[in-house]
Amino acid sequence: MLYRRQRHFPAYLAALITAVVVVPLAFLLGRGTAPSPSLATQLTPSIYAVQHAQGTLDVVDLEYARAAADGTAAQPGVSLTAAKDAATRGLDDLDQATDLARLYPDRARQARADFEALLRAIDRHSAVEEVKTLTGALRADLAALVPAL
Repeated sequence: MLYRRQRHFPAYLAALITAVVVVPLAFLLGRGTAPSPSLATQLTPSIYAVQHAQGTLDVVDLEYARAAADGTAAQPGVSLTAAKDAATRGLDDLDQATDLARLYPDRARQARADFEALLRAIDRHSAVEEVKTLTGALRADLAALVPAL
């Protein structure tokens, strides 16, 4: 054997080295230059949930007033059920606003307590004025919960 047989660098080994070195390096560089999410971006799902809860209050006002006008506030009817369902959906939406509840726990507790008072008022078949007063208080609570970003 006068000459040595030439060995070629295996292609799969070159691909493996590239994957082990270059891919993590590219990932770290990409993450390092990416902008960090803003507070507004992080709070967007919670803000949408609160806005949806605000929208349910309009349904409560309309349906409860319709139930009272139809004389069904004293006996359960379709409009009264719709008003209660809307209030329940609003409370569920408020529960979805977890980030805002962490930022403003007192405001979130107050809004929750007012939603529960609204549900009790609907169950008691209270006067339309009382329900409108409660929904007005809830609108103020929810507006205070959403920051001006």
